[in-house]
Amino acid sequence: MAMIAVALVAIASVVLFGDRLGLAGNDPEPARLLEPTDPESATGERDEPDDGATSGPDDPSPDPPEASQSPGADGTESFEQEFVAAYYDAVAREDWSGTYALLDAASQAEFTQGEWNAVQEARVAANEPAPLASATLQSATGEGAGFVGDVLLSYTDGTSETVPVRVVYEGGDLKRSLAPEDVAYLRDLVPEPDPSGEMYEAVAAAVERFVYEYYAAVAAEDWSATYSMLDYNGQAAFTEAEWTERQQTRQAASGAPSPVVDVEVSVPEDYPVYPRALAAVTFADGEVVEITVVDPHSLDGEFDRVLTAEEIAYLRSL
Repeated sequence: MAMIAVALVAIASVVLFGDRLGLAGNDPEPARLLEPTDPESATGERDEPDDGATSGPDDPSPDPPEASQSPGADGTESFEQEFVAAYYDAVAREDWSGTYALLDAASQAEFTQGEWNAVQEARVAANEPAPLASATLQSATGEGAGFVGDVLLSYTDGTSETVPVRVVYEGGDLKRSLAPEDVAYLRDLVPEPDPSGEMYEAVAAAVERFVYEYYAAVAAEDWSATYSMLDYNGQAAFTEAEWTERQQTRQAASGAPSPVVDVEVSVPEDYPVYPRALAAVTFADGEVVEITVVDPHSLDGEFDRVLTAEEIAYLRSL
């Protein structure tokens, strides 16, 4: 009887506790009950950046923080958003030196500071966007070496656009990394130097007119006009009153210059990057003077005369 009782107890245990032990044939596998559901593995979907994986240094030092996926729950800006805001604040101010400083080394190798300034001015002129109101990072994915994401640019006229951004961690700081398509787009905005092209001929003609106008003002002793035609450094060296006084002193000592009879203009090949030209001015008495003329406002056709350090020193000595 004792053996029969033991057998009955064993059978009852299987019936009552078989589910707990995973022995019932229709129940889920026990391991499934112990693992949390992974949303990504459940859906089989994962957001990927549009412009490919972000590359960064093999062994960054110090270790960069991991990219967050969304703004902080307490409403504070993430470090990714802070970087994006700083970059596009500089864009809004047209501070091209500031944006250039925020590029990574590989991107700076594509453009010198002067080239970067030129392509950014050309981009603004080509698109004529409304003033930028805000730049908001919509998403950011990445680990350690930086992140990729989309930035929502909102303008003061109510329009907006979303642009991709790629950022790397370099030298202890976040830096924007230009994608190959970014580089190609910017290079297309500024034509390759072509000294025989129509643009160079037009620049040479405009500079020649400017030089004749400048020396016509000198002949008329219109010192206010000549002062307005100086570049920034020239006007920084003298007030208009000081300029007028020194020109009058110079004129009294050496007399009025002879009329201009010829102007030969040379436009360097890198004019689209550094907009300046050289002019050899020949006067009726045979004197030849070489001056430099610049377009300080990014190829808008308005020129200024550059005073050399020697000219400034001479005028100050009068």
